[in-house]
Amino acid sequence: MRAQALLSALLIGGVFLADVLTPQALVVAILYNVPIALTGLALSRRLTLGMTLLALLANLIAGLLNAQAAGGFESIAVLNRLFCALSFLLVALLSLKAGESSSRLALARAEERRARRERQLRQLVEDLSGPLTPPELLERAARVLKNLFEADAAAVLTLRGGRWGERLFATPKGWEAPQEAPASSPQPVRQVLLSGRGFLLGQLQPDLLLLFEHPRHEGAAAFLLELLPPLQALWGKARLFARLQEQQAEVAQRNAVIRDLIYAFSHDLRTPLMANAMNLRLALEGAYGELPEEFKKSLRNGLEANQDLLELAEELLLLAQLESGEALPPKRPVDLARLVREGVERLEGLWRERRLGIRVSAPERLEILGREGDVRRMLQNLLDNAAKFAPPESEVEVRLERVGDMAVLEVADRGPGIPPEARERLFTRFSSHRAGGGKGLGLYLARQIAQSHGGSIRYLERPGGGSLFRVELPLLPPSSAPSEEALQAK
Repeated sequence: MRAQALLSALLIGGVFLADVLTPQALVVAILYNVPIALTGLALSRRLTLGMTLLALLANLIAGLLNAQAAGGFESIAVLNRLFCALSFLLVALLSLKAGESSSRLALARAEERRARRERQLRQLVEDLSGPLTPPELLERAARVLKNLFEADAAAVLTLRGGRWGERLFATPKGWEAPQEAPASSPQPVRQVLLSGRGFLLGQLQPDLLLLFEHPRHEGAAAFLLELLPPLQALWGKARLFARLQEQQAEVAQRNAVIRDLIYAFSHDLRTPLMANAMNLRLALEGAYGELPEEFKKSLRNGLEANQDLLELAEELLLLAQLESGEALPPKRPVDLARLVREGVERLEGLWRERRLGIRVSAPERLEILGREGDVRRMLQNLLDNAAKFAPPESEVEVRLERVGDMAVLEVADRGPGIPPEARERLFTRFSSHRAGGGKGLGLYLARQIAQSHGGSIRYLERPGGGSLFRVELPLLPPSSAPSEEALQAK
């Protein structure tokens, strides 16, 4: 801009000398438009206006000097001077308008280039996003970047000790890498000449390079410099995904070992436990002769302990099945009201032993779609839990009802309840929050069973003291309900 201003000022001076030295009849003043138009090219409004004022002043002074030399003003000369002054203003105005149009056009083109690059960047991120391992990412990157940069070839190579390492990926297939390796440089993007071939080089990692042969994309080097940060982020994401996959495989392998151990333990433990229980019952029934009462009491205690171990083995086996993700038996229509009544009757001896009252409220029939054995286990765990913690001579309430499209089961006792700080861990594995809490699997297993049936279980503080466990299970859909004829046949 300074050079244009100096050149315009020199032109003004030259035209002024020529204008002064020539007669009035010659219209040399029209040449003042040249420096005005020249300053308009500089896209400087102030410089153009200044040069216009200077041209007007020079035109006026030259006219006065010409008139003095000729001994008076000529009308034609005066008109010529006026028309020249008007042309100065017109050229200045057109130059300013042209400059503004050029600026707007330049801004529009820059905005268009920026928008196109942003679209290309978004498309690149979309093409390289997803759960990709590092090899998958690099293979796809070579293919996508080759098309993006309009290059003859694109490759991802490693650089070790100043020499090429293994070529990871290249496109098109059969592309030969240059024998010469690039020298180290702090610049992440640069143009290099290797083995007589021109390349654009981008440094994805210190030892991992992107190589493009003859890219035709406009401003390829600047664009690659913009692409490197998102490419590096995607590379880090892919490596993290690969590590997570490895860790997941290790965890799955360990879980499989633990699951197999639980299966083996549960299966192998049940057979001797059931045999031991049979022998204890036979002894209590007098199969081996009359036994003293103290010995019978000891046998009953042993039978109860044996039953606890058998239930633990069954719970561990069911827990392993639910958590392993393996296929479970198909769900069938289950009468939940019948299971509730049977569960209460099965624990009749426990109610009497604990001197507990039991109040059951349930409809005649309420069906869900489920696995009967699992639902029975969940009911038994909740009833055992209530019987264990309800104080003697108190009442346990069991209520089953239909609420919308859900079956809602509530088991309530008047026990000590669960302290607020322990409720968050109430349904966790091996968690027992009350004295004599047992193995810590009952409530956890109940939640697993409820969730596997599309339902839920939660703890509520009972008004007046005690605990209330509420289970919600989806009812049997009407289309799955058995017909009246099938029920009668059953």
